[in-house]
Amino acid sequence: MRDKEFSLAVDVGTSKTVAFLISGEEEIYVGVAPSQGMNMGKIVDLETQAVSIKEAVERISSPSLPDSLTLGISGEVFHVRKETTTLEIDSSDVEITEKEIKKVLSMAGEKAKRGSGWEVIHTIPLTYQVGEVSGVVNPLYMEGKNLDTEAMVILTLSTTLDNFIRCVNRAGFKVDRIVFSPYPQSMYIPHEEEKNLGVAVIDIGEGTIEISVFREGKIEEIKVLPRGGKELTRMLAARLRLTLSEAERIKKEEGVCLRYLSEHRPIKAKGLRKEVTFSQWEVAEILEEGVEKMLRELSVILRPYLAHLSAGFILTGGSSNLKGIDEFFEEFFNLPVRVSHPPVTVLPSLPEYSSAWALMEFVRREGPDSYSLPSPFLKPFHILLNWIKEKI
Repeated sequence: MRDKEFSLAVDVGTSKTVAFLISGEEEIYVGVAPSQGMNMGKIVDLETQAVSIKEAVERISSPSLPDSLTLGISGEVFHVRKETTTLEIDSSDVEITEKEIKKVLSMAGEKAKRGSGWEVIHTIPLTYQVGEVSGVVNPLYMEGKNLDTEAMVILTLSTTLDNFIRCVNRAGFKVDRIVFSPYPQSMYIPHEEEKNLGVAVIDIGEGTIEISVFREGKIEEIKVLPRGGKELTRMLAARLRLTLSEAERIKKEEGVCLRYLSEHRPIKAKGLRKEVTFSQWEVAEILEEGVEKMLRELSVILRPYLAHLSAGFILTGGSSNLKGIDEFFEEFFNLPVRVSHPPVTVLPSLPEYSSAWALMEFVRREGPDSYSLPSPFLKPFHILLNWIKEKI
């Protein structure tokens, strides 16, 4: 049975797929399955990942499911651009309505596309100007000869969307809308005071690192790096001659990324050919090298903002469980750090579930600017319209 009174959403990550169902009475049901067809936020095996999505939804154990769902995805195939646009108002005597606000944001999105191969996922208003009045947060019902906006536009390739939509279709569902996962995280993980002081949310997942930066309450940067905790696992496997599964176990159970927090006690593990013995200090030495490399790459991206991050960093994602990583960030950047644990809900209060929790909050509060898919019958028209716009 399919029920439209329920909202279904799926958060697709490199290591796991989380599905949740929200009823009209705000009851929430969750299902989790390992992601089998993902790597660094990209689909590498569509059929296998479709099975993962289907399994996650089936584990919700609800007889009532909608036909379609909201899909949360991420990855390096997304791009972020800032655009400024101006909308001339027909008469200064007419107040600005939602129609004008949507129009100026739509203009910003179209300006950012610069080609038919891209789709706008979110257009996030950063600031408005109404007539001569700048720094406007909400221009609704104000009057002015023009409405200007600076907006952050999040785009991805049309082929990327098509592959994810095909994957969900293979799982037996349609896609209503697409959400770029770091966006809900940036909305709901930091406190408002942290946003106002300046803060960077760093989600270190298995295959990607997602970065969201706030300055003076305004989002300044969203970026995704194609690397994550899997690189640390591979370093351990290569240096200690372990299988990947055994290296992952050692990382989770014995991992420390600062040598001074480790011990010289011996650890036994299954090697590639035979049992091997090494110390926790050796594990820490490898992980410290890997995390330092990660932080140096982050520092290049964050350099323009570091002086404005009075609230420091919020770490989330599975790799933020690594012992010592918060201390490492604090020592490296000389800024305060906290590890985010989502509130106790139907999801475990663990950093690796922060992305799914943020998407759940986004769906509950009905984020208005998520990308809604056009009807399949209208898709050829949209392709033709984009082609005409490029030629004009």
